Amino acid sequence: MKKLNYITIALILMLTTITANAQHKLPVNADKLIAYKGEIKLDSVKQDLMAEKAAEWLRAHYFSGEVVQDETDKALVVRGFFRMPEFNDEGTMYHECRIKLDEGKYTYMFHNFIYTEPGGVSFPAESYPAGWKGDERFYELMNNGVTLMIEDLQKYMASGVASR
Repeated sequence: MKKLNYITIALILMLTTITANAQHKLPVNADKLIAYKGEIKLDSVKQDLMAEKAAEWLRAHYFSGEVVQDETDKALVVRGFFRMPEFNDEGTMYHECRIKLDEGKYTYMFHNFIYTEPGGVSFPAESYPAGWKGDERFYELMNNGVTLMIEDLQKYMASGVASR
């Protein structure tokens, strides 16, 4: 009977560890850099309306009139940031957001993540400093921040398109 209890406990611990590790796994591109990408279809929405909505969202979300169009792929691009006060009161995650538009769909990408703190601390999100504690919390908070932005973008892009 004791053998069964130890096996059960070992299985529970193993499953908990696997689940915890899976929750903090971030999407990476071919170069092993963190990159959140997605393609969203908005049937019967014209590209010019999507471009208008995407530019509105970028300007409002990033408080910037500096939305540029990349000539290589015609994507709308802005460089911005979000705060990570739960990790460090003055921690900031800089990144780039790209939205590429096509008839009836758009593709988004959030990438080039650089974490900074006052006093000179700065590093790419992929290279969390060795010896620092809290890396799981860091990546969880980063993931939460980007996930909220993606959800907000999708909600905004889908809002009011049927009535236009």
